[in-house]
Amino acid sequence: MGEGFGKRITIGLLEMSFMHLGLEHCQAWSVEYNTRAHRALESCGFRKGGVVRNTVFVAGKKWGSFHFDILQEEYMNVRMSLLKKVLGDGLEDYLKRMGPNLKPAN
Repeated sequence: MGEGFGKRITIGLLEMSFMHLGLEHCQAWSVEYNTRAHRALESCGFRKGGVVRNTVFVAGKKWGSFHFDILQEEYMNVRMSLLKKVLGDGLEDYLKRMGPNLKPAN
């Protein structure tokens, strides 16, 4: 447990969303009690935007849903730092495979 898979997956999805699909904005929802997901999202630059109360019923209890979002420009501000943490020595190879155009797709 706690091996950072959630963060790696989140960064991969952000790379696809912003660098390949050219999206301007990404959103995520998480159940109130899933604090590990909240930490993973926030460590990737997502911001908690709000809570919708009593939206999920789990094990006899009602829980709220947390909404998170990130803008393309916010991701681009933290992108290299996140990629370095996740890819380590593989960062240079990844950037080479991305090609000369490292700008988000539009």
